Amino acid sequence: MCHSSDLNGYRDISTAYKIALKSLARRYLELHDEIADLDVMISVIVDELAPELITGKAIGKTSIQPQEFCCSDRENFPSDTCCTSL
Repeated sequence: MCHSSDLNGYRDISTAYKIALKSLARRYLELHDEIADLDVMISVIVDELAPELITGKAIGKTSIQPQEFCCSDRENFPSDTCCTSL
């Protein structure tokens, strides 16, 4: 059962910070887990469909994705400078 002081606790700045930080921490952990799952999926896709992408020096599964995004988004990144490391 909630006490009336618990219901009004959010009005206290310390309690409000604790509530906000706990919520932020929960969301961070959820996103971290989601990203880890997506990284596994991306690794499987790269291994199956384009293993040659990771055979070069200094290219790994984690470095390929941002560059592919940058080079495929010509509207926002019209310059070839983002693709120079490919």
